[in-house]
Amino acid sequence: MTHVSRRHLAKGAAWTIPAVAIAASAPSLAASPSNGPGEGTPGDGGSQPPVVVEGSSFAEKCQGNAEVPGGWPKQGYRMELTVSSPDAPAPKVLSVVLGNGSTGTVLDVGPVQLRPGVWEYVVQAASSPSSLTITYTIGDGTTQSATIPASPHCNG
Repeated sequence: MTHVSRRHLAKGAAWTIPAVAIAASAPSLAASPSNGPGEGTPGDGGSQPPVVVEGSSFAEKCQGNAEVPGGWPKQGYRMELTVSSPDAPAPKVLSVVLGNGSTGTVLDVGPVQLRPGVWEYVVQAASSPSSLTITYTIGDGTTQSATIPASPHCNG
């Protein structure tokens, strides 16, 4: 006959109680509607189209040679755009306006998907702005705009 101590039994119960509590709450979490941009319960009529997340997107000036065909342009920016839905297609950037009002050009070397929902672009622009304002569409969505911070130095 196997002897089971009260201590061994209590340790097993201590692990079981949290597991049962988590498993019991899982169905209610799965059924909860989402409130984030680009998310929602299918068929609820309240889902929003994906957008560029300004707080997670940025640009940084990168000069010289890099892993871009032909190297970086003399006045080039690496622009990383994060989309609110990781399953959304890459944003189509229609225009780039620097913080000082001048315009930039998105070069035809991308976008490159870095990870789900994150896309990299190369922008040629003549100045060192503190921000870029882009207009874009995602999929068949409407034209939208986002303003993202720009750094004078390339870190990536």
